[in-house]
Amino acid sequence: MAIIYRLWQQPNPKLPLTYGKWYARPQMMGTVGIDDLAALIEEKCTVHEADVVAVLKSLTGVMKQQIQLGYRVELPGLGTFKPGLSSQGVANQADFDARKHIKRMKIMYVPEKTKDNGHFVYELLRGAHVQDLASLLPKDTTVTGGSSSGDSGGGNNGGSGSDPIEDRP
Repeated sequence: MAIIYRLWQQPNPKLPLTYGKWYARPQMMGTVGIDDLAALIEEKCTVHEADVVAVLKSLTGVMKQQIQLGYRVELPGLGTFKPGLSSQGVANQADFDARKHIKRMKIMYVPEKTKDNGHFVYELLRGAHVQDLASLLPKDTTVTGGSSSGDSGGGNNGGSGSDPIEDRP
């Protein structure tokens, strides 16, 4: 399985260390929803699609409840979800006012990873490799840089095998 990437050039001259440099960004190929997941799961086991949908919808509700109670939710092979807060610091503990100093609540997700041949591998990326979007298009097609909807930057910390990108820690 390949994660398709496209090249993107940093356009912001206010970032002199990265301005004008080219980076790989994953190219989103679409969105897979709960019904799509349920159909794919049904193909892999004896559970009917409707039952899978019911379980997945229940899972999100139960996860929401447990996270709001302050629990960390761990899903083997997927990762851990927990509540997080962004807050403004105060000099004295007595001056802290939650309504004033807590700026937002968030969900913190830590993907499951294991060590494989001395390198950490994210389970959701195990076995994946990368492929340039340009290599999938007709030869006379040009893939231009710039931002595209749904892209997210960053490096690759997963995979296994001989691809040097996959072997990064």
